[in-house]
Amino acid sequence: MRMRMIATILCGLFIFPLFSSARSDGSMQVEGSGTSVFTEVDAYIAHEMTRQRLPGLALGIVQGDRILYLRGYGQADSSGRPVTPETPFGIGSIGKSITAMAVLQLAEEGKIDLDAPIQRYIPTQYNGAKFITVRQLLNQTSGFSQISTFSNTLSSITVQDQDALEKNALSYAKKFLKRSIQTVQPFRYSNANYVLLGYIVQQVSGQSYGDYVKEHIFNPLSMQDSYVTLDEATAHGLAKPHRRIFGYNVPYEGPYIYIPGDAPAGYLYSSAKDMSHYLVAQMNGGRFEDDSVLSQKAPALCIPNLFRERMPWVG
Repeated sequence: MRMRMIATILCGLFIFPLFSSARSDGSMQVEGSGTSVFTEVDAYIAHEMTRQRLPGLALGIVQGDRILYLRGYGQADSSGRPVTPETPFGIGSIGKSITAMAVLQLAEEGKIDLDAPIQRYIPTQYNGAKFITVRQLLNQTSGFSQISTFSNTLSSITVQDQDALEKNALSYAKKFLKRSIQTVQPFRYSNANYVLLGYIVQQVSGQSYGDYVKEHIFNPLSMQDSYVTLDEATAHGLAKPHRRIFGYNVPYEGPYIYIPGDAPAGYLYSSAKDMSHYLVAQMNGGRFEDDSVLSQKAPALCIPNLFRERMPWVG
């Protein structure tokens, strides 16, 4: 069957590195969407889980404004608890797109100017804040480097209070905003860009980053199994994190499961069902069912001027 389908998969490197079968639980399928296709999908997932020694994962398949298929496979933890479409996972850097959505919402409200220097929103006197714009943070063209963020990340692991994001953002500002001249920077990926954006969301909205995301993104998109802290996610059945070592998936208990000060860059939690809602909104001009989190023009707000000149059809 020829269908345009986009799948979002939350792959848990879950419990037990070796097992031989994939158990399926908690599935949902749209009537008339073609059972033979999804039987093949299930067979493929089962094969890959065995080949890659994946203890569990959750799958969502979206077409247009519909969710065609949701299913959980395998186990969420050592108790044998099955993965379902509602099982929360750590979504890592996918969370950066949620932070970007929050920034674009505030830009649409006129509260953030994407081409304004970040000094307008961040209380710092470092000269670099005069030259780096919000848009550069969004597009990862600030000149910040990922390697240079590690020391900040390690030092902020123990900071678990409500001011963790502010402390980490200002620490990144001190590290990266000391340059005194304006220069054009190439794309360079760095968590620091999105930590600073999350802090700007706090400064502009008057809410904590987590409260803003819950009220303005999770709630309108009916993302009922999505969380902004590890404690919340754990209380609602978070899948056991794993690390891949020499081809085996080993349960992980280390500090990188949750770093509050880096939350806008990669420490949010969600389920396959909720991320399917989010994907529907991304594919349909910011709308999911009867709610809209962005206008159809919002993605164009984030496109650099260089690309806009080359793509005149972008509004």
